[in-house]
Amino acid sequence: MEESEQDSVIEDDSADTERQETRHPWPYLKELFVVVGYKNDSWRMQCNLCLPKKHELLAFKNSPSNLKKHIQRKHANHLERYKNLTAAPLKRTSSTSDEGSSKQLKLWDVKRVSQKSVDEFILNFVIQDKESTLKVAERNLLEENQPKGKKRMRLPNKLYLNTQEETIVANKKLDYKRMAARRSEMELLSQDEPELSPVDTTSSSFTTSEKLEEENRALREEIKRLRDQQKAGSSADLETQVKALTKENAYLRKMAIKEIPSVLAAVKTLIADKMPASHDGGDSTFISSTHISQINIRNDAIRVAAHCWETAKAQPTAKGMARTLLLGLFSIDVLLKSNLTGGINKVDPTAERRQPLDPKKLKALFVLIILKPPEELFHTSGKMCVSRQSQSRRLCQNVCP
Repeated sequence: MEESEQDSVIEDDSADTERQETRHPWPYLKELFVVVGYKNDSWRMQCNLCLPKKHELLAFKNSPSNLKKHIQRKHANHLERYKNLTAAPLKRTSSTSDEGSSKQLKLWDVKRVSQKSVDEFILNFVIQDKESTLKVAERNLLEENQPKGKKRMRLPNKLYLNTQEETIVANKKLDYKRMAARRSEMELLSQDEPELSPVDTTSSSFTTSEKLEEENRALREEIKRLRDQQKAGSSADLETQVKALTKENAYLRKMAIKEIPSVLAAVKTLIADKMPASHDGGDSTFISSTHISQINIRNDAIRVAAHCWETAKAQPTAKGMARTLLLGLFSIDVLLKSNLTGGINKVDPTAERRQPLDPKKLKALFVLIILKPPEELFHTSGKMCVSRQSQSRRLCQNVCP
């Protein structure tokens, strides 16, 4: 496997001269690696174990980790030797080399200072050496801990504040809820306690009784004021409610007198315009109209709604017509509780007994659809099926003899 991108093989005739001038960054690795030069914050090192082949690689200026990787890959049998060499500087042994420490401090930037600044620093140095440490610290503290100083880190002590003024201000800002609770307590106490009568004994007792009487009078006045205020508030609420109810009543009266009748009249007019005339242009004995919303069936007293009759005529079969007319002749409640013949329910004998339908209406329906079916009712669907007609006729004969 080839070396990484940082490893490279370079042959240069001037490498020996440059190697002599450059100081080794890790003196304890001299026997394994030799410094060749410096390039982009990295040391150019040559491996002694790879000789006679000149193998050059780069190592960062403050880390020989790349050198260790080279030993692991190319010279695994010398890895223990490398570890012993790198572990030796960690024991802080005294160095006998004349080259000194490899990590000496370097001054990267230098700026010019005026003579006045130098004299001031020297004077401060001499004064601080002569004075005691406490005085120097106290002077610095007084300079930095001023109220308007930029380095002030603590708040002023509360002992220096005027607590009397704060107490007065706090007493003025009483909570209104606390005042109301106190007034209610005073009212209860005044109701429970009997009236105080003045005692005429000595001058001191007379003065005390006068004070108590004045306090009692003040409490009574306060209680009376609170009661009046409460009554005024309750009466104001009642008046507001009465006004609101009166306004709502007037609005409802206006709707009942003016708006609702006009809406009903408009609806009736609309229904009358939309309802078609119930007169039929054919046989006069078949249908005769006596009302705009109902018609007679076959000159009988049985009447059905006009819209139901129009829907029945639009049905393509006699069964559909009979079903529609049944809904027009009987209400839903009657149909739910009755059947053709009445009697006990065959599915559930314990259920409520069925009532038979009106035989007059059933007979009119039978005559209309089975005995004399009008041909004009089924002009859109052709002739009725003979078997269907005979089956319906037999069913109706059992119901209407």
